[in-house]
Amino acid sequence: MHDRALMLVAQGITSVEEVDRVLSLDVPARPAASRPGTPRRRRILVTDDEPTTRMLVRLLLEREHFEVLEASSGDDGIARAIADRPDVVLMDLNMPGIDGFEAIRRLRRQVMFATLPIIVLTAEEGADVQRRVIELGADDYVVKPFQPADLVARVQAVFQRTAAVAA
Repeated sequence: MHDRALMLVAQGITSVEEVDRVLSLDVPARPAASRPGTPRRRRILVTDDEPTTRMLVRLLLEREHFEVLEASSGDDGIARAIADRPDVVLMDLNMPGIDGFEAIRRLRRQVMFATLPIIVLTAEEGADVQRRVIELGADDYVVKPFQPADLVARVQAVFQRTAAVAA
């Protein structure tokens, strides 16, 4: 479904609104926090050179009440991470300039990002690729095309693990 949606939006056959409507059928939305004094929304940095992929992931995650930041390259992703301090990074591997492998390596070399959760979201698949990104310091690995509910569950699992460690 994800690949088809990307193709249809890129071809101008469907709209962002229609994709959002379809994705919303797959993943029930969580209610937004409404109590005074609730913590800020969790920030997720989506680093991918494909604008359509960034848009679809942003729509999906905003529907779950996350704040979504975007970067279009590894260099841009590192700069945004430094400037905006996200809670999680979703990182593609194949991008112009420095690729996702190098971006992960550079982020992990900085003390402030030593424990930043990084989820690789890529079309690259295979045991060698998965092993390499995990060795570089990624926390999870999702292959495109993905099911929207699966991506949301993995992001939520990262937040549950970080909350458990902080407690």
